[in-house]
Formats: sequence, structure tokens, C-alpha cells
Amino acid sequence: GAEAAAFCEKLRSDVNSTYCRLCSEKATAVINDYMKRQEDDNNRIAAQQLETAIANARDQIFTILQKEKNIRHHFDNDYPNGMTDDVAYLKEDFDRLQRNREKLQSALKNDYSGLNTTQLTIIAEDIGYQSQDLAKILERICRRMPELCDK
Repeated sequence: GAEAAAFCEKLRSDVNSTYCRLCSEKATAVINDYMKRQEDDNNRIAAQQLETAIANARDQIFTILQKEKNIRHHFDNDYPNGMTDDVAYLKEDFDRLQRNREKLQSALKNDYSGLNTTQLTIIAEDIGYQSQDLAKILERICRRMPELCDK
């Protein structure tokens, strides 16, 4: 990665200082070709990491959609006369879960082709963090009131 790029830049600088112009041109062409192949490989790896993050997020969203259905059913049927304060407090987490899930679902619909390696890596990490956040919110809801998560 960064070490190889720094080495190539130093090598390019050293090659440019030679008195043999043909040697310098040929060496520079080889270095440029290597750096291009390295960047293409890094971009391919970053794209694969993004695909994996998206696949994992889709699995997480599916699980959450199933749980949301159960939780919503409990909220609607178990509290016909209004929610107690503790349940209303937990419903705030549930509302946040739904908003965050919708935001992540929207992000998964974006076209990420044509982005550079850094952009792909940042997006993959962000999708991973959002997915983890959803899992934590759902776990917190189910831990506090397990009956909401039961069918």
C-alpha cells in the first residue's frame, strides 16, 4: 500500500536523476505500470469489501425487519390503553431502530461504481458501523423487554 507507493516515488526520483534518458524513460514506464496495477488491485479489494459489507447489512436488515414486525405487533396489541413510561421509553429505541434501518436500506441502493479505493473503503466501513449499530439497538430492546421480541 502506502509503503510501496513511497518506494515507487523514491525509485522514480532516483531513475529521473540518471544520465541515461532511455533508461529513465523505460524505468519510469515500468514504475507507472506497476503503480497502476497496484491501484487497480487495491480498488478491486476495496470493492469486494464493500460487496461483503452490503451483503452483511442486507442480512442484518432482513433479521431486523422480522423483529420489527413482532415488536410492532406487541406494542399495538399489548398496550391498547397506552404505554407505561418504561415501554414508551423503549419505543423511542424502536423508532430509532426503524429510522436507522431505513437510512441503511437507502444507502444500500446507491451506485458505488466508479469510486476510488479510499471512497470504497470509507463507505464499506460506514455500512459496517451502521449495521453494527442496528444490531446493538435491537439487542438492547430485546434485552430490556424480551417479551417484545418473542413471537
